[in-house]
Amino acid sequence: MRLDLHRQSEADDWASPFIGAMLGGMLSTADFEQVVDSFAASGCIKLSAPAAAEETLRYIEEAHRIDGRYGVDCPELNFRSLWLAGEHGRPGAIYIDAPAERMPAPRSPVQLNRPLHLHDSGRMALILHGAATFIMGEPGSRDSSTLARIPVSAGDLLFWPAWTAHSFDAQDGFGLLSGMAVYVSPEEDGFSLPISSKDRRQ
Repeated sequence: MRLDLHRQSEADDWASPFIGAMLGGMLSTADFEQVVDSFAASGCIKLSAPAAAEETLRYIEEAHRIDGRYGVDCPELNFRSLWLAGEHGRPGAIYIDAPAERMPAPRSPVQLNRPLHLHDSGRMALILHGAATFIMGEPGSRDSSTLARIPVSAGDLLFWPAWTAHSFDAQDGFGLLSGMAVYVSPEEDGFSLPISSKDRRQ
């Protein structure tokens, strides 16, 4: 697995309109998946887009002032979320606030504070504040026998395709914009799909 970083200005110039279209409901599922697939095919998983992160954080702070409530607490994944955009069958986005980890940084999937899981559509995550470690298997694979540990902090943008085993370790806590090609609310069973025992590391 190769992790390429685009130049900062290029990532911001591209990321801001993409995120704006997603939050504005102007992005199709096919367009979202095409972007995710192109990054996966190129081996580029992580980019740097600090200006896009600052813009997005301002947007979320305004949305939070208007709404004033987090939509869903997910104790099994140790985060809370705020709905930002999306309806079933179209791309959507939520803000995820993950507190500090409950135990030291893990050494194996069994020790993860947030279990490895899957989604049935492409995903992106823009880190807005704090720092974390993104843990993922081979893009597009449920297999968790080989995992990459990718340090991320504010301004980092990640893409991964459907059915990719992944999780986050939040360290001291972090917040992110979670975008999905097909919107699913965190309170629905289909938001986070478990990895079967045959997919897990033995």
